[in-house]
Amino acid sequence: VHMSRSLSRRVLRTLLLCIGRFVVPVIVTPAAQAAVCDTTWNDAGGDDRWITGANWDNGVPQVGENACIPNGMSVTYDATTVTPANVTLGDDGQFSHSLGATLNMTGTLTLGSNTTWDSFSTLLTGSVVLGDGAVLTLHDAIYNPAADSTISGTGAITMQTGSAGDLQGSGALTLDGPTMTID
Repeated sequence: VHMSRSLSRRVLRTLLLCIGRFVVPVIVTPAAQAAVCDTTWNDAGGDDRWITGANWDNGVPQVGENACIPNGMSVTYDATTVTPANVTLGDDGQFSHSLGATLNMTGTLTLGSNTTWDSFSTLLTGSVVLGDGAVLTLHDAIYNPAADSTISGTGAITMQTGSAGDLQGSGALTLDGPTMTID
């Protein structure tokens, strides 16, 4: 089949116009940059507790898994020790941490806009991404990036080192945007 040059251009232009109608611009927020979720918080257990399996669509996050908490959700971390790879807390979410529970994170902690993450006994070895208005407070926590890591975004991070907290690491720590207070 032979098409004239002007006909093939018209067909191509029509095809591109049709495709253009279905292409939706995507705005990537810090929460959307996280890894694919292995398990997502749904609060079906109704008690806001991290260790309740029914609160997750694929069960409580296991070692190396990516845990996602959608917008507007509240979670109380009360597990003995868990080591997820990445944790994402969606916009307007809250994360609180029970004393005696230990959270070890090997990947990226991503907090959406206007979130509050208040944590005790936490070991962070990856990067942190803070959305607009996000507040990350680490009490007696250790931030120990295994390699070069970045704390980025527009939120704020406070490390209250107390008797057990520490900021250490073998790689470079880059603070790109947020305010960081260490006391």
